[in-house]
Amino acid sequence: MLSHYRSLIFAFLLLGLSSLSTAQPNPAEEDNKIVADSWTRYVRGFRKSHHFSMTGGIAQNKWDFSGFDSGAGAEETNSLILKLRYSFHIPWRGRLGFFLGTSMGARVESKDDKHVHKSNAGYQYPGLWAGMIFNIDSKKRLWLSYERFLERNDPIEIRTPTLDTKIGTTMTGQDVSLGFDYFFDLRWAISFEFHYDYFKHYEPKSSESKTNPLNIEFSRQGYWAGVGVIFHHL
Repeated sequence: MLSHYRSLIFAFLLLGLSSLSTAQPNPAEEDNKIVADSWTRYVRGFRKSHHFSMTGGIAQNKWDFSGFDSGAGAEETNSLILKLRYSFHIPWRGRLGFFLGTSMGARVESKDDKHVHKSNAGYQYPGLWAGMIFNIDSKKRLWLSYERFLERNDPIEIRTPTLDTKIGTTMTGQDVSLGFDYFFDLRWAISFEFHYDYFKHYEPKSSESKTNPLNIEFSRQGYWAGVGVIFHHL
């Protein structure tokens, strides 16, 4: 009888130990579960609220200085671009939403002694940036945007048979862009962007003298591609 009780007690002890061993969580599985819960909690189909980004790119531009000289035509240049941005994302329907924000940046251009002009650098003032965005899933999204801002070019050197001067001017800028973002972390993403931009210096309505370069219209347009880093503030 005593041996029977001993066998039962031993069996219960083995059962308790086995249940304790199976109840202990696997650290790796727990970590994966925490990460999955975080993505589900913070993303939920659409990444909303505050986003900060920095983008660098290479552009191919075409300047039109025909207003200075009918034979000047268009001049092509290359430039390096850096943009700092902020945007606030708002869901609309499901994974589709829109964003509003602003950006500022700088541009450094290549130089050619054969060109009518030389532009050392341009500085973009904060403007209005808006667009539509579609979250493919919690890690990938597409967006289309439009941006309106002012760019300061100081100085621009102008050399024609009748004019040799340096001017500082502010041009009106527009930018249309298409982008793809990939989140490799809960808060961090890499962005691939393609842009078309157009800038113009408008002739003042009260201008009379065409010998002053600030009284003549000129423009620049171009395409550029860039890669950026995005931080989603959760």
